Amino acid sequence: MKLKKFLIIGATTAVIGGMLMGGSFVSGANLYVGWQDGPKLIKQNSFTKDLEGKNFKVLDLKISGVNLDVVQGDEWNVSTKYSLTKPLLKIKGSTLSVTFSDQGGLINGTDKNRKIIITVPKNSNLDKLKMVSNYNSTVMKKIKANTYNLSTTSANLSLYNLDGQNMKLNASLGGTINGSEINLSKLDLNQGYSYVTLSKLTLLQASTITNDQGGDLVLNQLSVPGLNIKTNNVVAVDGFGENTASKKGIFTSGDQKNPLSIDTLGSVTISAK
Repeated sequence: MKLKKFLIIGATTAVIGGMLMGGSFVSGANLYVGWQDGPKLIKQNSFTKDLEGKNFKVLDLKISGVNLDVVQGDEWNVSTKYSLTKPLLKIKGSTLSVTFSDQGGLINGTDKNRKIIITVPKNSNLDKLKMVSNYNSTVMKKIKANTYNLSTTSANLSLYNLDGQNMKLNASLGGTINGSEINLSKLDLNQGYSYVTLSKLTLLQASTITNDQGGDLVLNQLSVPGLNIKTNNVVAVDGFGENTASKKGIFTSGDQKNPLSIDTLGSVTISAK
């Protein structure tokens, strides 16, 4: 009898939970099913903070469990869509810091519609952009900064139309790094078992891409002074010399004082711009 009772309760809870979830989306309400001693509808909110007239030179982001967009716009602005909490904003001199963790016990985890959006004015050239982005998808588009210091954990990172001097990018626990139209003096990328596909990457100085965990690397229409590749995996290079690969997975070409040095356990596929 006790087993039957528990089965009935479990089935009823599942049906009610499904109805609540379905009803919340059908009705268009900003509700999610969370878990607080049982299924519970959690209200989601939107938040916006206009920072018109500000002239920030440093942007410091710490984002976890919710998607992130860093994009170009008319004025500085921080906003969220379908969030359970509000981001923490701190302004100190010319530095804007934004901290946001929005997991909130959702049964279905991170939803693509739940995000925080950081808008940077079109004419801004940041001194530094620092970002820690975990367990989410991040898009960074049309941004200029002298220095980028980026870190991701189990995240999907997309970079488009970026200009700057130096970029340090550290990825861990998998994920992907995609992008195009990235113009830098120097790049230091720790791939961290992520899969990297970049198009139209231009580097002017000696740079590094390292990976001791095996994610594949694809660089299309690459522009660098030289190449120095070491891998135990497959190397395919087009446009940087006659020989595309050696038996040991070692390839060098061009200026060896300022090469892009690649040391990886994954496969490498490169084409020249």
